[in-house]
Amino acid sequence: MRKSQYRDSQIIAILKHNENGAVVPKLCRAHGMSTAQSCKLADLEWE
Repeated sequence: MRKSQYRDSQIIAILKHNENGAVVPKLCRAHGMSTAQSCKLADLEWE
């Protein structure tokens, strides 16, 4: 399995910014990811 480019803490911070109303394309540019990758992160289920 491929290792994630982002640590769990970074993913959580990105998702919190998204929940707080950040515009997705701007958020993705700021963190160097594609919008498709951000959708995958949003679909993750945290245990």
